Amino acid sequence: MERNHMDTAVYVGDTKGDSDACKEADIPFIFASYGFGDVPDAKQTIDSFPELLNFDFSWILPKIFFFDIDGTYYDQITHRIPDSNIQAVKALQQQGYKVALASARPFSSAIELPVLKDINWDGIVSAGGQEVYDEHYQLIEENNFSQNELNEIFRIAQKHQIPAYVVGDDNFFTMDSSLLEPFKTRFHLT
Repeated sequence: MERNHMDTAVYVGDTKGDSDACKEADIPFIFASYGFGDVPDAKQTIDSFPELLNFDFSWILPKIFFFDIDGTYYDQITHRIPDSNIQAVKALQQQGYKVALASARPFSSAIELPVLKDINWDGIVSAGGQEVYDEHYQLIEENNFSQNELNEIFRIAQKHQIPAYVVGDDNFFTMDSSLLEPFKTRFHLT
């Protein structure tokens, strides 16, 4: 945001985790109620992606919108991006807003979806903030765990039988578990 002199952003997402991350980062959050999660204390809510075009932004005056991928921009039930979502993003761009994707999904997984096809995004924040890509999809920032940190995460997870998913050059799971199967299916990690 600093590189592009963006001092006012808003994040559109569909989970409590999205909302909590925005609170911690002091970024205004708009809850996409049609997505996966529930955010009962959300101050701003949309019931469909195109509602953004008629939303009153006088409370924030954003310069850039960050959109969650899964459940917010990309419909995982139909495995496509609704045309209305694509048109809404293009309309925001025509109004002068910057648009970017921000997701826990790693870039290597995001590019397997059609999310880059119809929109010239101004950037992508992926892997929960570990990777930041510019408008040309060139990596400009990386915030990864050290090998020692990863070893410790895996040691603790395995000791306590906690299934964990770690993303790097490859995808890693700390253990095989029936708990992971819905996660793998939902995020196409099989």
